[in-house]
Amino acid sequence: MSFDGPSRCIDIHSHHRQSDDCYRIISLDTRAFNPAAKLDHPYSLGLHPWFIEEQDCGEALRKIAAALNDKNMLAFGECGLDKLTTARMDFQESLFKAQLQLAEEARKPVVIHCVRAFNELIRIKKTGKMAAPWIIHGFNAKVQIAEQLLKCGCYLSFGKALLHAGSNASQALSITPMDRFFLETDEAVGLLGDIYAAAARIKRLDLDALKAQINTNFNRVFLHD
Repeated sequence: MSFDGPSRCIDIHSHHRQSDDCYRIISLDTRAFNPAAKLDHPYSLGLHPWFIEEQDCGEALRKIAAALNDKNMLAFGECGLDKLTTARMDFQESLFKAQLQLAEEARKPVVIHCVRAFNELIRIKKTGKMAAPWIIHGFNAKVQIAEQLLKCGCYLSFGKALLHAGSNASQALSITPMDRFFLETDEAVGLLGDIYAAAARIKRLDLDALKAQINTNFNRVFLHD
């Protein structure tokens, strides 16, 4: 199985279906997900740290497990750790680790939300010895954090922060290897073309070469089976 569309932009994390020619993975949260529904588009599914106090988390994990055989479910997430939420960190970690275990069993990548918890995230990555790819979405932290994440095997996904010259995201992308990054819109409707153009400038590539590289990365990480 592979995606062969080097002329199309790939958006690995979006919360909105958009009327363009991009290949887009829609990020879904377990709260409103119905495992019996047959979705006709690629998606990721996760238990987001913002919403773990609003739902039955055991049922949420069962929903994720029930979706694993759906060919359109390409990844877990977004899931992760967030110190700005009211949920206890030990509770967040336990649910994050439960999703990581499912990801290991399913051999699917994990799209990770992380806010002010990179030390904890890196600790889990280093001690867990997990093979499923980790993708830190919407990365806009300092270069030093990017270097630590890359060193322990993570991928970085960049979004609209690239549109601001000198942003942490722009600096981090400049040092990220070609085979270790993705691009996304998240909540930014209609900006994927601008994000690709910014990334091409930062990586000193023409747009077609950038699209081909993202295509290669996507096939390796999301469609390896």
